[in-house]
Amino acid sequence: MIKWSVIGIAASLLLFPFIVGMVEASPSQQVARSFTVDRSVDRLSASASWTPSEGAEHQLFFYIGLLLLGEDDTLGFGLDLASYGEMSLAGDADSLVIEGLDPKREYVYAVGREVREDDGKRVWSEWLISWSALNPTSVATDREALVALYNATDGDNWRQSDNWLSDAELGDWHGVETDANGRVVSLSLWLNNLNGELPSELGNLAKLEELNLLFNSLGGGVPSELGNLASLKELILMGNEFTGNIPFGLGGLLKLEKLYLSVGNQFSGCVPDSLRNVAENDLSGLGLSFCS
Repeated sequence: MIKWSVIGIAASLLLFPFIVGMVEASPSQQVARSFTVDRSVDRLSASASWTPSEGAEHQLFFYIGLLLLGEDDTLGFGLDLASYGEMSLAGDADSLVIEGLDPKREYVYAVGREVREDDGKRVWSEWLISWSALNPTSVATDREALVALYNATDGDNWRQSDNWLSDAELGDWHGVETDANGRVVSLSLWLNNLNGELPSELGNLAKLEELNLLFNSLGGGVPSELGNLASLKELILMGNEFTGNIPFGLGGLLKLEKLYLSVGNQFSGCVPDSLRNVAENDLSGLGLSFCS
């Protein structure tokens, strides 16, 4: 891995808003050259793949983490300078794996190509960027997540499902509370006869602060995407039939104040160590050790 000088990194960060604007303004370019990044379940690594640009002599791949809640933003871009990484690649490279990521951070990833101009000068161009901020969630994505939950957990047989799947405002759906902008902030469906497995789309409820699914008949694994719920303060899943490992990403939910996972559930493996800091929890009832 090649590290830039401090001056080089600072310069790249100053150009970052311009790069983001360029990608946003060029949707056809994004379609022509796809770029996807998938984090591993434990969030310690990520795999990236993209369509290489024709005629590139070299490519540059870099990533940088976003600041966590409470960290000083000295640069003003919300980026953590210490988490920067860079790789120089062959012109035909189309994938790589990034190791050693901080499981608590989200990252910005970018890949660009080096081309030679008519005067022989080599320049970097055609940047592709993968960053959640470029694909913001909305009331529409909240609605899609709730519909996915209904379909995955036998919604037709819930005890109460007033207004679900209707055109009513989401705040009028049974068990759903929204903020002034219509975003879902609370989902409380306890003792409501939910059967099945939770869909990964729940991880798109970006403003969700409370998820209470107490005493239902939910099984399978807890989707790792719940680790994306950065605003979550309360997570109550006790009284179900969940199995498998507790997603490592839950340990990165820095706002979590209440966590109940035991009673009925049969989790295995170990408990993410940072969860022991949640003020109100029932982790001792799981009979599992904390991850070292």
